[in-house]
Amino acid sequence: MKQSVAPIRHLPFMITSMPWGLRNRFNGGWAQQYGQHWYMHGGGSVHTFHWLVPPATYFDTNPEYYSLIGDQRQWENAQLCLSNPEVAQVAANRAIASLRGAGPTRRMIEISAMDWTGHCECKNCRAVEEATGGYSGLLLTFVNRVAELVEAEVPDATVTTLAYWDSNRPPITDIKARDNVRVRFCLDWGASFTWPYHSFYDDRLAKPPATPGNRWVEQRQAYQRWQEISPRMHLWMYPSQYRHTYAPMPNIRAVAENIRYFAEQ
Repeated sequence: MKQSVAPIRHLPFMITSMPWGLRNRFNGGWAQQYGQHWYMHGGGSVHTFHWLVPPATYFDTNPEYYSLIGDQRQWENAQLCLSNPEVAQVAANRAIASLRGAGPTRRMIEISAMDWTGHCECKNCRAVEEATGGYSGLLLTFVNRVAELVEAEVPDATVTTLAYWDSNRPPITDIKARDNVRVRFCLDWGASFTWPYHSFYDDRLAKPPATPGNRWVEQRQAYQRWQEISPRMHLWMYPSQYRHTYAPMPNIRAVAENIRYFAEQ
């Protein structure tokens, strides 16, 4: 029998909202205890660096696996040293072990930064960033290497990563995501997430930033460039705010327009 592929409808983060998500037939996320479908196998759906390379296991013996900040290696509020080939191997080993225990419909695993800054400042990481145009180039280089190692052992697995926050701005060099990699583009502080609510049809998203740090106006160009880098993409849309999950957020028009826009792509 031919199986249909259903979209992931995901209600994130708040454990108090999980029964409500189940009531509304959401099928994604963290709510295994309520009978929902855990669509990814492994250590969570995003922000997985410290699950892949656990500091409790490696930091004391291999501090070089973690960010050099100033003149000190650290893991708290920090990331991984992505230019270190041993880190890619350790991450791949953890991913492979996890994926081998997954059924064929759940062989998808995330390789992405923790949800804070603290990126590595070592000379090798900085060199890759400078060569590729920023942190996203360093991240994608690392993810491609992990995905290559994963593919050799689990050929049907999909490796995802985030175009989010510091990695939202795409690389400027001719770098491509591997065939088994999917870049998950996050609208971030872009369309429909902050006031004024706007969609990707809004031409303001196609203009240069009016002021330094005005990130949301660059979202449409970033998305178009990521499409070139990773033709098969995932999307992370933000239809809600995180101050209070149940509070009204009058952005339904922008959310609906975004769904239509991405469907057209």
